[in-house]
This record gives sequence, structure tokens and C-alpha cells, in this order.
Amino acid sequence: MSNLPDDFNWIIYLDINPDVKNNAQFCNEAGAIRHWNVYGQNENRKYKYNPNDIKIPKISEPIFDKVILSNPFVSVYTLTYNEEHLIEFFINHYRKMFPDCYIKIFDNYSTDNTVEIAKSLGCEIECFQSAEGINALDDREFLKIKNNAWKNATTDWVIACDSDELLQITQDELIEEEKRGVTIIDTAGWHMINNVNNDINLSTMEMGWFDPIYSKKLLFNKKFISEINYDHGCHKYTPIGKIVFSSTKYGMLHYKFLSKEYSLKRRDLHNARWSKWNTETLWKGFKPELIYCPDEYWDEWYSKPLTNVRYLMK
Repeated sequence: MSNLPDDFNWIIYLDINPDVKNNAQFCNEAGAIRHWNVYGQNENRKYKYNPNDIKIPKISEPIFDKVILSNPFVSVYTLTYNEEHLIEFFINHYRKMFPDCYIKIFDNYSTDNTVEIAKSLGCEIECFQSAEGINALDDREFLKIKNNAWKNATTDWVIACDSDELLQITQDELIEEEKRGVTIIDTAGWHMINNVNNDINLSTMEMGWFDPIYSKKLLFNKKFISEINYDHGCHKYTPIGKIVFSSTKYGMLHYKFLSKEYSLKRRDLHNARWSKWNTETLWKGFKPELIYCPDEYWDEWYSKPLTNVRYLMK
């Protein structure tokens, strides 16, 4: 008989019970639940983090010293949770587009090497705790960061983005847009797809498909834009200030579909972290498949007709 607690999170259960995690019988969702039902509850095993056992820095308190760069033209703000496959690619991309750019990463207590990689590449790191748990996926916290973190930037131009979103505009191009009086960079959103095999090689990914929903406005001039007012997911926004869009739509490449195996693992991790507030308030009334994305959704996404996006960007 199952006595699974309502707040049972199989990802966290495995994370804080490494002997279970390292056992091939129990190292997935079904296995973790089975272990809890048969052994875990009788052994009084922990299945969630206890905030009292962990020192949580305040959101205004960086856990690493602030990185001082010579003369940044752009400041980049992003959110992470277990992005070790992407974070170095992300940082190198923006440092190539904007030499000496300042990058600050808000990390939701990653359990992989995300923080160590970002620290080694000269980023400022700040950990934050979600309202329903140390690393619960809670859009309230994400929006609070994206709508406010950039307000104290020392640069006029700021980017607020996810760590799988790479904007294709150089510093020279941005300077020219500024001369034209532009205050918000317009974009064209593309999902980058690796549908060849499960080997992830970000530098060689060229194919993708256009999605206007992902034409996010990530880069803007805070000298003229006092509020960006992103909605959940940052697909919609209501900026306040002098609004002048660039006439050029710059590519916004979304690196979510790195391989079918990777996508399904990320889907499971996403679902395991989903906050109660997200389900009961933000997504109330939506069909479950729109939230949890079953396998057939991924089959459809990976079989879409593709365009050589890299060629288009040349």
C-alpha cells in the first residue's frame, strides 16, 4: 500500500539519499517511489530538504565576491538550476558578443557543477531559495529576479534571460542601434534542435525551427526603460519608458532541444521541482499535458521541418 506524502519529490529523495540514488533498481522516478513505499518510510528517511539544516544566503548577499571588469557595455542576468551542460557555452557566447560584459547568475541551489563552472569563468553568483523549498520551480521568484535584478546595473544596456537563450547581436551592432535611438532590441526566436543522436555538441548545432512565441525582448536600455514587467515565462511584457524597437530582428536561439534523451531528463527534473503554487494558481485550468509535456509532445517537436539557422544568421 502506498503512503506517498503529498509533497514527496523523487529527485530530492534521491539527492539526499545517495545510497538509493546509486542503486540501479531505484535511480528513477518509479524506483524512488517504490523504495519509499517499501523501505524509506519504515526507515524514516528524509524526502525533502530541511531549510534549518542549510545556511541560506539572503538574496541580496552574493556568495562570491563581485567580479570587477574593466569597462563592460552590457550586463547579463540569468537564472540556473543544474545547467552544467550549457553554462560554459552560454557565458562564452555573451563574452564573445560583448567583450568584458558583466554576468550575474542567480542559482536555485544547483546540485551539479553549474556554480563551480560559472565561478571559474568570472561570473558573480547569488543563490536564491524558492518560497516552497530550496530549489522548487516557482515562477514568482523567477519573475521577481528578472523584473528587478538589472535595476542596479552599472551599464545602460542589460540582458535578462534564461541560460539556454543566446541573443545574436554584437557589441558593435548594439552601439549602432543605440545611435539610432533604439531602446529595446527586437528578436526572432528559433529553437535549436539536435535530432541526430544523443551526443551533445553545442558548437556544431545548426538546425532549428522558428517560433514567434520565443521572440523574447531580452536586451533593453535601462536608461530609458524603467520597468520591463515580464509576465510568466517572459514571453509577454509591458515596458514603461521610452520604447523604440530596433528595425532589425536579431536572432534569439533557444537551446532546449539538445537531444531527445537530454530533453526527457530535463522534463522529469522540471516536473519534479514544479511548485504547488505554479500548479494550483499560475497554471490552474490548463490541461496537464501542457504543463508536464508527455513523450509524444517531444516526438512532435523533434520531428518538425528544420532550417539551417546558423546559415541564416551569417
